[in-house]
Amino acid sequence: MQLAPQDHDGFFKVWMDDKPTLRNLLQRWLPEAVRRTVDLTIDPEVLKVNYDRNTPMQFLIYQGEELRATFTQQGEKGPLPAIFCMVVYHGPEPWSMPPFFHTMYGDIPAELRSYVLDFPYQLLNLQQIPNQEILLMPLRTSSGLMALKYVFSPESQQREMILLMLDQIAATDEISASYLLQLVRYWMEKYSVFDSQMADRVAAKLHHSAEVETMLSNFAQTYLDKGRQEGIQEGEKKGRQEGQIDLLLRQMQRRFCYRRCPSFQPILYARGDAPGYG
Repeated sequence: MQLAPQDHDGFFKVWMDDKPTLRNLLQRWLPEAVRRTVDLTIDPEVLKVNYDRNTPMQFLIYQGEELRATFTQQGEKGPLPAIFCMVVYHGPEPWSMPPFFHTMYGDIPAELRSYVLDFPYQLLNLQQIPNQEILLMPLRTSSGLMALKYVFSPESQQREMILLMLDQIAATDEISASYLLQLVRYWMEKYSVFDSQMADRVAAKLHHSAEVETMLSNFAQTYLDKGRQEGIQEGEKKGRQEGQIDLLLRQMQRRFCYRRCPSFQPILYARGDAPGYG
């Protein structure tokens, strides 16, 4: 199986590449006025899923590309589609971007705003959504939201979240093996709490998925090999340091204590409280 790149956008794309998941997200968090207007029984589309500090400008570019493609395809045969923009934010810092495009023009008078391009976007800030609300959603939707929400959290919180989701996933066959593989890989590569012990716990819970077991087994072996290699390198480094220290001590003894200070202690000398010889 070909796995998607596991940066945050990579996982988000895999997670959102599922129409029911996207529909669940929009049904729950679209503004009510929009939700009443649009027909979510029609498959919604995600234009782009990445963002940066210039999010309003990125949304303008994405909308322009989509509208131009639609216009080129249909010409004057039909109306252009209305495009609704939403940000799913899971970063550790507070979201600071303004929610309207007109702010990109700077501080313009209110009476001129009707003459400039403007549109709003919806912010879904995962840090402000209680877990209880997320966990009420279908498991595929909630597992992705929780994975994104806790990726920058302390290890203790990451551990609790993974174990909680493991219990829910193990109790049902609602999640496909392909998505489960991507979810576990995201935990492995992005969560600082994920070590060989966590891999064993995940494998014990998800023993029904042979692909996940194989991936976790490979991870555990890689983790152990990395530990051994780091141990060897650390041992070699320590050995070199000890050899250098031994050589330095011998040089100091020959230089400062030859025949005059047989009980000389170079550590005390290094602290500045040994008698100064020579």
